[in-house]
Amino acid sequence: MNSSDPLKTRLRVLLGFFGAVLLAYFVVLYSTQIVHGSEYRAKSITSNATTETVEASRGIITDRNGKVLVSNRLTYTLTLDDEVFDEDDTAENAAILRLIQLCQKNKVKWNDTLPLSKSVPVSYTKKGDENFKMFLDNQEISHQSAAPYTPTIDAAAFFDTLCKTYHIDESYTKEQARLIAGVRYELSVHHLLGSSYVFASDITVELIAQVVDGHYEGVKTGTASARVYNTPYAAHILGRLSPIYKEDWEGDAKNGIVGYRDKGYLMNTLVGRDGVEEAFEDYLHGTNGTRLITTNTDGKITGELYTKEPQPGNTVALTLDIDLQADTEKSLANTVEGMTKSDGIIRGAAAVVVGVGSGEVLAMASYPTYDLSKWDEIYDDLVKDEDGTPLYNRATQGAYPPGSTFKPCTAVAALESGTITPDTTVVDRGIYDYYSSPQPMCWIYSAGG
Repeated sequence: MNSSDPLKTRLRVLLGFFGAVLLAYFVVLYSTQIVHGSEYRAKSITSNATTETVEASRGIITDRNGKVLVSNRLTYTLTLDDEVFDEDDTAENAAILRLIQLCQKNKVKWNDTLPLSKSVPVSYTKKGDENFKMFLDNQEISHQSAAPYTPTIDAAAFFDTLCKTYHIDESYTKEQARLIAGVRYELSVHHLLGSSYVFASDITVELIAQVVDGHYEGVKTGTASARVYNTPYAAHILGRLSPIYKEDWEGDAKNGIVGYRDKGYLMNTLVGRDGVEEAFEDYLHGTNGTRLITTNTDGKITGELYTKEPQPGNTVALTLDIDLQADTEKSLANTVEGMTKSDGIIRGAAAVVVGVGSGEVLAMASYPTYDLSKWDEIYDDLVKDEDGTPLYNRATQGAYPPGSTFKPCTAVAALESGTITPDTTVVDRGIYDYYSSPQPMCWIYSAGG
């Protein structure tokens, strides 16, 4: 009689079990990787990836010889997002003060446009802008209808209202409460505008390291480009950048003015203000890109993918000769300062050098002037200067009587039309008697000369 070997029977059962496990494993693996692979991959990317806008670099500006007048440099930014606090004012206020104290320790300025002094007792410090008016309207705080938009209540009462609105309790000093209120105000304004709040710009790598290592809540680091002015001359010609004003953001449909919003700009984009920067905004402004960033469970970046490459702005070449511009500005300054020194009269002046035949502007100077690279440092002094008014471009905005410089124009017109010849004699009696009234007179004649 035949009988089976118990050892072989157990071995077959064990092998069958392992075979079933392997088969089940391969079935699940096939289903996960092949059948539902795309679906699970999409879910994984969605849960571990964020999309961010990559700012395009602005185009450069050169003179007629290719010398770079305005360029860019890479900078780092801190952006504050309060959504992570889930409307927990206590946690948000504590996190804001912690970030402010870090910036104070590193002597870093942050963006705070709340028109209240940072010292106590608080007072209104400057004119309210359109954003401040929008904030007051949203908070239903009465204010003057015309600029400056100042609340009808005094500064101390307005400050108390802000503290109550943002639940800034008495555990903070008045100075700390004011700083927290300024940041909360900025967050409120940017929520109304639908844009992100750039807390600080042009920060150092060391500060970024401290923020990352310190796990500061709601703070994100990013990159941006800052304008570099490679010449101290031609300030009135080149212009500058500024945040988008509310009226420029919305535009004016009735008058056919397209706002920056409809042009696809982000609200926190810097745009040209005055001069070439404004006149050639559409050429200098690039097209932003989009980047997909994947992170692991610890929040560390594991990969980057550009879904849309940023396109830099175009180069704008001017007819200006920057060397001639420098000489013109120096000569104009020496002349005016010499006249002021001799008679004590403070005056302004302008000078323009135009190419004969082509009409190209080779140099355009206005005195007094300023250095665009020091704009943030000297702005307060510029707006307070009532005598020289350096922000006023006398070369393009000034209205002056042409005087005798216009005489060659009329003489050439008369010669070309055949009204006179080179041999014609004109008797000048000091009075233009073609009209009976009024009769233009020579300035010497009218002065009794």
